[in-house]
Amino acid sequence: MSYHPEKKRKRENSNEEKVVLNISGIKYETLQSTLTARPDTLLGTMFQERNQMMLHPTNNNEYFFDRNGRAFHYIMEFYLNKQELDEELDYFQIPFTNSKLHQVHAKLIEDIDEFVDLIIDLVYEGMRMWEEYILIHYPVTFPR
Repeated sequence: MSYHPEKKRKRENSNEEKVVLNISGIKYETLQSTLTARPDTLLGTMFQERNQMMLHPTNNNEYFFDRNGRAFHYIMEFYLNKQELDEELDYFQIPFTNSKLHQVHAKLIEDIDEFVDLIIDLVYEGMRMWEEYILIHYPVTFPR
């Protein structure tokens, strides 16, 4: 199964380098400039000119990622046209505003903070238990 999102857009330069992203067997073909247009993302950074020496494509300029190939469709849509999702939500009359996005984001941050706090508590509890174990099983006596 292949997905060719670039066919949706007119190519300004047909000589531009194509990139094939193989996401667990589903291939997405796009232009390198599509990815580098969003330099604050993983793929945008990965395909910057300064990082070309670190890239190791397989045959036909293909890059493999062991990720969810079907879900990656939405990632490609983000790279191509962030507005498309907004248009689909509008069409199906699904209210989704930036304020809702910020609410979801805030809730995620809160949940992650709680999770990190729990991990920190567990680490300290483990350290306390380890100290008790050491003191009980390996008592240290000091000469008088």
